[in-house]
Amino acid sequence: MAEGKTLERRVVAKLTWRILPLIFLSYLVAVLDRANVSYASVQMNASLGFSAAVYGLGVGLFCALVFMCGNAVTYSAPKLLMQATGWSLGSVGFFAALTNIPTVIVMLAVCWHSDLRRAPHLHMGAMTALSALGALGMALAFKSPPGTAIVAMLAAHCLFNTASTVVGPLTMPAASATLHPASRAVAFAAINTISQVGNFLGPVLWGYAATRTGSFQFGLNAIAFILLVPLGLILVMRQRGERRPGRNGQLASIRSA
Repeated sequence: MAEGKTLERRVVAKLTWRILPLIFLSYLVAVLDRANVSYASVQMNASLGFSAAVYGLGVGLFCALVFMCGNAVTYSAPKLLMQATGWSLGSVGFFAALTNIPTVIVMLAVCWHSDLRRAPHLHMGAMTALSALGALGMALAFKSPPGTAIVAMLAAHCLFNTASTVVGPLTMPAASATLHPASRAVAFAAINTISQVGNFLGPVLWGYAATRTGSFQFGLNAIAFILLVPLGLILVMRQRGERRPGRNGQLASIRSA
């Protein structure tokens, strides 16, 4: 028994050191690619005469083709922040880089606490609620007095960026805690398929709304409202996971290990 556990740890360690560096490098390239598209759009759209709807369609196709998890706010973040703050593109880029620091810290802390408490649904629901609050805060910042609009926009954007990013790592643990092992593979495939459809439709609808209204405010309000749907589904998943036969025994064995 002890030899089997030792072998298992050695195999996991070897796989970790061989796979994680590749995943990290791929994720880094994907993030840089996404950042290049978002910041290039500030001048590219004006030079080529692209409307927000055309840019949104291009971003949607980009996400669908490269299978990259992005959202509409991320790809429009430079222009959104420039409109709200009056900053230059360089200043906005510096701020966006700084926001990744609290994102990393919060992601590690939340995921660690979720594993410790074995409560991915609660943590995922909290991050989803904070994402909705961040989107609503950005929308309200457009109506704030000039003196507080910049601070409100930056704080809300940081909240949205951090919370929405942390949701990702919690998705699979939450699904695993809810679903029967025999159906997890199909469920994970469905989750990825639905997310890719959303990655395409999100930027398209976001750009269309921005073109029709001339502002990002309507899209931000819509995002805050739409996020209530997955929040409700997370709560349902939590109740179903608690009722799943054998789950309490599995958690007890995990804690004792």
